[in-house]
Amino acid sequence: MALRILIRGAGDLATGVAAELKERGHQIVMTEIAIPLTVRRQVACSRAVYEKKAVIENHTAVLVQNETEIKAVLGKNQIAVLVDPEGEIRTRMHFDVIVDAIMAKKNLGTSMADGPCVIALGPGFTAGKDCHAVIETRRGVTLGQPIYQQCHSQYRCAGHDWWLCHRAPDKSISRRSYGTGS
Repeated sequence: MALRILIRGAGDLATGVAAELKERGHQIVMTEIAIPLTVRRQVACSRAVYEKKAVIENHTAVLVQNETEIKAVLGKNQIAVLVDPEGEIRTRMHFDVIVDAIMAKKNLGTSMADGPCVIALGPGFTAGKDCHAVIETRRGVTLGQPIYQQCHSQYRCAGHDWWLCHRAPDKSISRRSYGTGS
């Protein structure tokens, strides 16, 4: 049975989720902000915001403006991308699953009440409180694993947020500055 799935965010991780779910025959609607912050745009459906259409691994994502266009795009077995920063579409259309893949490293308002099954990617969410499950996005052996009853806030490393922390060969802290795309 095909599910209608709303994915909040259309960056590279969200696109990976969309491609995997699309391969399994589900209908995908993605929301994005008006000026996407995606770093790896060539592999992200967020490109459709600028280019009106994006093809990622044989999946076509099309920019839409309203529910009528969403239904038309889904009818063509394509991915619909809607500029909708707050995810308001979830109140106007039924979705079987809602995935928060914004990757803001904090919860920007996702709630278990948003839909029958709410899943969130990355840190900033508490499984069982903000969503039904959190998907681990931290590199390592637990990458991709669901977390159902555990806080998944920020990881800490020597008192610093994990995504800003680098391993040093001793007890010192390594601080580095990289440009975009480094």
